[in-house]
Amino acid sequence: MRNLFVIAMALLLCGNSVSADTPADEVRAFIADYDSAYSRRDVDAVAAKLSSSYHVIVDGKSINRDTALTDLKNESVAANVKSTVEQVEVHGDLAAARGTIDWQEGDKSGREYFLLVLKREQGAWKAAMEHVSSAPSAKQTD
Repeated sequence: MRNLFVIAMALLLCGNSVSADTPADEVRAFIADYDSAYSRRDVDAVAAKLSSSYHVIVDGKSINRDTALTDLKNESVAANVKSTVEQVEVHGDLAAARGTIDWQEGDKSGREYFLLVLKREQGAWKAAMEHVSSAPSAKQTD
């Protein structure tokens, strides 16, 4: 899993630019579809977009695929998400995307940053690993 993260960073730092109608557009569409399924709390649709080895780290907490899906089903995580993709790099069957996620749940809302690693499995993109972190506090000085 660490290797996927290193590859993702290398893709983002050293990747080639991509023109319209490319695999990068497929990744952006994947993320939009994922957001839609997540916001509907459609556990089956979200599960179909995750690789069997999917893993997410949220603010330092490591969460496996089954726990992430259970949290979504039990409504213990915010729904109503909208991602803004700032960069996508695709190299063969691996892709990395980074950006922000705006979320709202009831009267609470926020913004988080994400780095998503995807891999193509049997012709379809699947989320393999994700890192999500909250925006830095305004009180941080370093």
